[in-house]
Amino acid sequence: MRRALVVANWKMHGDMAFAGAFASAWRDVEYVCEAVLCPPWGYLMPVKALFENRQMRFGVQNVGVASSGAFTGEHAERMGRDLGASYAIVG
Repeated sequence: MRRALVVANWKMHGDMAFAGAFASAWRDVEYVCEAVLCPPWGYLMPVKALFENRQMRFGVQNVGVASSGAFTGEHAERMGRDLGASYAIVG
């Protein structure tokens, strides 16, 4: 049987202090589902480090339609993968 998938969209809230408090609150949680956290792009790497050795998976918030090019402010899906994201919220 497949485990449930829960994806948390961080939106544009908080800062690194918020991220640290959030990660601490999840320190001893036993995951009964597959949990995916999607912080803002700029926080993906440091937030991932805060969850090291835990079952949390990571995604990015939105990806552009092009794989490269002159698209200011856009991110390609391969860039997310380079940062360790396995998921993307698109919409």
